[in-house]
Amino acid sequence: MGQEGRKATDLDKLVGARLRARRVVLGLRQDEIADRCGVSPQQYWKYENGISRITVARLISFSNALQTPLSWFVYGIEEDKEIAAHYAEIFCDADAIELMALFSRLENRRARKSILSFIRGMVSEQLTDVSDAPS
Repeated sequence: MGQEGRKATDLDKLVGARLRARRVVLGLRQDEIADRCGVSPQQYWKYENGISRITVARLISFSNALQTPLSWFVYGIEEDKEIAAHYAEIFCDADAIELMALFSRLENRRARKSILSFIRGMVSEQLTDVSDAPS
């Protein structure tokens, strides 16, 4: 197989972004996962950033280390490329990942609903501001 066949793709970036998101939600460092899976921290970083392709065997190892089903890393990727690209943006945004990690640790249902309501209001207000702006 030529060099082109080994080049990382947008799908590799999405899988890497999901890898990062799951690690952050669990509150783990890159070197911890790298050590558990027998790769260097530098190589793990390349996987998370979609620079290196992840073999199925390696993805299974990451899945076990991150205590998540293998399917989570690839679910829905091929069904809708636009949606996959949108999720890749989210999973590459450090603030979005931190928000997901913190939100997932919040057990109080009333607080969770209040936060969602607040964010929905902020987004709605932002969209209104944009549509009201002169062209």
